[in-house]
Amino acid sequence: MNEPLLEIRGLKTHFATDDGMVQAVDGVDLVIGRGETVGVVGESGCGKTVTALSVLKLIATGVSDRRADRRGDPPA
Repeated sequence: MNEPLLEIRGLKTHFATDDGMVQAVDGVDLVIGRGETVGVVGESGCGKTVTALSVLKLIATGVSDRRADRRGDPPA
């Protein structure tokens, strides 16, 4: 068996808010092999975007993001 191109186990991304800790992504496992195509499907607000941003390391670790509300939209 070939080694996976990408393997993630137990991915977690949590944000501190004024209302407490929001667990945007909690325990995602993902294995992608060479040549595979992957689609991420789910309900609105289920964590698809935060998962992708976390995998790409575009969300800083250990930093509270107070610029976003619970839906991830900029505050009005």
